[in-house]
Amino acid sequence: SQKGLLVVLKPGTYVVKAQTVTSTLKAETKITVTANFADVNTNAYYADPVLWGYNKGIVAGVGNGNFDGSTDVTRAQYITFLYRTAVAENSKNEIKDADVKQVYSDVPTTAYYAKAVQWAAQNKVAFGTGDDKFSPNATVTRAQAVTFIYRMQGSPDTGATGSTTDATAQFTDIPDNAYYRAAVTWAVN
Repeated sequence: SQKGLLVVLKPGTYVVKAQTVTSTLKAETKITVTANFADVNTNAYYADPVLWGYNKGIVAGVGNGNFDGSTDVTRAQYITFLYRTAVAENSKNEIKDADVKQVYSDVPTTAYYAKAVQWAAQNKVAFGTGDDKFSPNATVTRAQAVTFIYRMQGSPDTGATGSTTDATAQFTDIPDNAYYRAAVTWAVN
């Protein structure tokens, strides 16, 4: 897409760390290199976003000087990336330790992602998966990821109608009533 957010949807497939960091980088952001990950080639499509995310405190390596961009991302990790991006953009988004509340039964207030899940729920970025659960350890799908980013941007009107003139018409794997249809239209446009 023109925003660089979506090339192929495949809504049931999973998101890897390299894609996560790439989708949160603003196109106009100037990169200042301060980190060197042995497994991130400087020519990789995600090299600049990884460094941007590292510099902003959004992502960290996995140890031994590696980033490990090919691993799948959980819902907890993805929401944490988005939360840290929101805080980096505006410190008013930060939830203080004393204000952390248990939003879902499977998200303890002591979990590293508790603030992020609370922020996502409060801002209608992400919802639970049913039965008072968030499913933090489930792998985030591409459909969920694009929807979370779309909601983070305020769910702008896209005119997604399900018609053949809809921007998502080029994708054969998006049902007319898919919860992520408007998000894909937004990302494509």
